Amino acid sequence: MTNAIFSEYVNLKAEVEQKTARLRDLAKQIAAVATFPEGKNTAHMVSGGYDFTIQRKENTRWDQKVLRNTRIQLGDDLFFKLFDWEFKPITRTLKGFLDTNPDKAPYIEAARTVSPGAPQISFEAINQAGEV
Repeated sequence: MTNAIFSEYVNLKAEVEQKTARLRDLAKQIAAVATFPEGKNTAHMVSGGYDFTIQRKENTRWDQKVLRNTRIQLGDDLFFKLFDWEFKPITRTLKGFLDTNPDKAPYIEAARTVSPGAPQISFEAINQAGEV
């Protein structure tokens, strides 16, 4: 019996991974056809009797070595208004700074890599009257 449990676990895990990969692919396809309002990361669509909410995601990674050099270029006073000691950005302050300091922005942008994240999809069944 113990072997059967392990075997079932392995098979189920493989099936889940395959279905998860397919869900990820479908979410990307849905996000690709969604119309996102200007400056927004959330869209809404109705299809097949469901009201869908699609959220775009981005993953940002910061190169710590580049940020060390950025700290030298900007100086500690300015750098630590934008980042904490773990070199994590203070998002609102940093965005405002980048928008208003194009001469210093390249030092910061060199440390940042932005890649698309997996879209999140939620849905609710719609009744025959078209209500959620």
